[in-house]
Amino acid sequence: MDSGTALSIIGVIISGAALMVSFLAFLRLLKLDRSGKFKELGEAIDKIEDARIEDKHKLVERISRLEGALTHIPTAEQLAALRRELHKAEAAIANVNARIEGFDDILRSHENRLSQIFEDALVKGRSQRGGA
Repeated sequence: MDSGTALSIIGVIISGAALMVSFLAFLRLLKLDRSGKFKELGEAIDKIEDARIEDKHKLVERISRLEGALTHIPTAEQLAALRRELHKAEAAIANVNARIEGFDDILRSHENRLSQIFEDALVKGRSQRGGA
């Protein structure tokens, strides 16, 4: 049973309990004398009924907020699809990292060659200046 259904059931139970209290209060009113207590009891019943209606509206509002929040929670299928995509992305990242590491050796080789060329050029330049 989802939370919306559970809250709906609780709301019905509260409404039913309030209705029973109202009915019992009404029966008690019928048994009382007419010395003005009817008016007081009628006001008490009205207060109870107003509180019941207010509680019902609060429950309806809470249920609608919960249902709205539940629509944003992904389903099991959506979560499984997200996991699959995540695994694909992780594999692609690992592949890119491996390729970068492969280029690292090539770049070091080129760097060593360029360093050797520059060193040779410097030595050659010094020897030409010194010999001239």
